[in-house]
Amino acid sequence: MASRSKVAVAAVLTLSAAAACSTSSGPKQSPEEKAVRAAYTNYWSAWIAASAKDDSNAPALLAAVKGDQLVRLQANLVAAAGRGQHAQGSVQHDIKQVAVTGQRATLVDCVDVTGWLLYDATGKPVADQLVQRPRQLGAYVLALDGAAWVVTESTVSGSC
Repeated sequence: MASRSKVAVAAVLTLSAAAACSTSSGPKQSPEEKAVRAAYTNYWSAWIAASAKDDSNAPALLAAVKGDQLVRLQANLVAAAGRGQHAQGSVQHDIKQVAVTGQRATLVDCVDVTGWLLYDATGKPVADQLVQRPRQLGAYVLALDGAAWVVTESTVSGSC
């Protein structure tokens, strides 16, 4: 299953690279695509809020993320808390593509994390962090969990 997801993510990344060069506004979004976009935005809101508090069990995070992605985010939060650090700030998005097939969806986003920084326990920015980070081209897999879309995987393939 994981290799099928990686192939799907790779295919979406390839298609999105071509789509990113297009200047057209694209086709109208289906209700499913709108729901996936909303779930993805909710995922980032939950991740940013949990990161600001180093709360690996934040209810909003647990509702927005499942599977390997949740395990990875929780490990990052626990590690940051162990270092006495937390992340805060904002993230900007430029969603390039959304594809929905049944109960799975892929979303490709050019994520700008330059406004989301690490801070120490005193509230000062961590000195040795990379501040001038490139925008990251990320592919996200979402799945229906009951009636709600949740993020289950992500891959960063480079800068955009």
